[in-house]
Amino acid sequence: MAAACLAVQGDARRLRTGYVLDLGFLLWVFWPLVIPWHALSTRGRRGWGLALGLLGLVLAPSVSAALAASLTSVMTTGRAMPAP
Repeated sequence: MAAACLAVQGDARRLRTGYVLDLGFLLWVFWPLVIPWHALSTRGRRGWGLALGLLGLVLAPSVSAALAASLTSVMTTGRAMPAP
């Protein structure tokens, strides 16, 4: 999440667009809406690649943790789901 916030702030600085004083908090709360909006408003249709990349960057730790937990479960118990 921090990387996505820094990317959006750096992009706003580079493009010389204004941003609010508490941008970090607003990004933290509204990032699913803000990141695609920012990417599309600054780059048009080309912004979809940036938006998907940043959202993937934000979601990667959660997906990795879920995969690691599943793999650990399979390796320790020999099955993916607990017995009923």
